[in-house]
Amino acid sequence: MRKFYLLVVMALALAVSNVAYADDHGSDTGDGGRKAAHAHLEAVGGSGVTGTAHLKDMGDGTTHVVIELEGFEQDVAMPAHLHTGTRDEYDPKPKYPLENVVNGASESTVDASLDEIVSEDFIVAVHESEENIQNVVATGEVEAAHEDEQQSEETPEDMPETGAGGMADSRNSTPVAALALVGAVLAAGTFLVTRSRGI
Repeated sequence: MRKFYLLVVMALALAVSNVAYADDHGSDTGDGGRKAAHAHLEAVGGSGVTGTAHLKDMGDGTTHVVIELEGFEQDVAMPAHLHTGTRDEYDPKPKYPLENVVNGASESTVDASLDEIVSEDFIVAVHESEENIQNVVATGEVEAAHEDEQQSEETPEDMPETGAGGMADSRNSTPVAALALVGAVLAAGTFLVTRSRGI
C-alpha cells in the first residue's frame, strides 16, 4: 500500500514541477523577453549606408536595440534614434534616443516595451555624424518579427539549458506530466478497489 501512495506522490511532484517549468519559461512569443522586431535600414540620399536593427523585448518594460550597418565611415559616431512615423513621413523630433553607431555597431536599451513600439508606426533613423546630425543617411520601419524569425534571432544565452534528453520544450513536457499523474491515480484506484474486494 505504501509503495502505491509513494508512486502517487511522486507523480504529483512531477506534474507540479513541469507546470512550474512551463510558467517560468513561457513561449517564444510570450512575455518572457523573447518577442522581437526588426527594421531593414535603407540608404537615404545616396549615402550608401544600409543595415538592420533588431529589437527585442526584455520582459521588464524595456527593449534592447542592436544596429548593424554597412557602408559607414570608420571611427565616426553616427547618432541614431527611434522616430514615430514612416520612412516617407516621420516626426523629425526623436521619440527614443539610441546609442551612437560606431564602426557599424550600436546597442541600446529603450525605456519602452516592444508592444508599445509596434503598436504604432516607428522608424529607426541613423544620422551622418554628430557634426552633421541634420543629415539622415539610413532609415527603416520597425516591423514585428514572425514566430520563426523570432526563434532564429534568439542568441545562445537566451535559450534554456536543457541537456540531452531534457525538457527542451515546456509545451511538450506538461502533457507528459499530466498523463503520468492520470496513470498513477488510476493505478492507485485500481489497487484500492482490488484490495477492498479481496482479489
